[in-house]
Amino acid sequence: MSSIDSLAVSNFMTGKVTTVTHVQSLKEAAKLMYEKDIGCVIVIMNTNPDKPAGIITERDILRVVAYDQIYQPTTPHEISLLDMTVMSFMSTPVITIASNATIWDALEVMQHSKIRRLPVLDKKEKMVGIITEKDVIRAIASNRSILSELQERLPPGSDYVVERMREVTFLEEIFPSKR
Repeated sequence: MSSIDSLAVSNFMTGKVTTVTHVQSLKEAAKLMYEKDIGCVIVIMNTNPDKPAGIITERDILRVVAYDQIYQPTTPHEISLLDMTVMSFMSTPVITIASNATIWDALEVMQHSKIRRLPVLDKKEKMVGIITEKDVIRAIASNRSILSELQERLPPGSDYVVERMREVTFLEEIFPSKR
């Protein structure tokens, strides 16, 4: 029987991280996310491609598209916000997690920071993967005894975490992931 403290992030993360450079446009980032059916891209600097400089999520793009539609350029000479670089919209600093951290650690960081994605760094601070809320849920769902442990360890008022896990697990059963 496993414990949530014995499940390493590195065993459940996605190893190939989709990145864009800081000079690419938001439109390019959105296209890449659409084509790869992913919820975020990590922004890197050309000078240090192994370290995340920022993150662009689907929510970031949705906000820009909504704003852009409300305040559309009125002349052909005005630039769409989607043509601006990702650096203008990326979230920084990027909250990361160590590859040897546990699923419990990832869940705590995500819950505390109100985020769903964590780039994973090795001991040398090199990005080696990304773990998402769905990855954490899959890890817990793969061992039902961990769900009971989780319910005992979560602070009062965290029922939504378990409910979210049930929701994602249910949706995964109906619509299996492409992974």
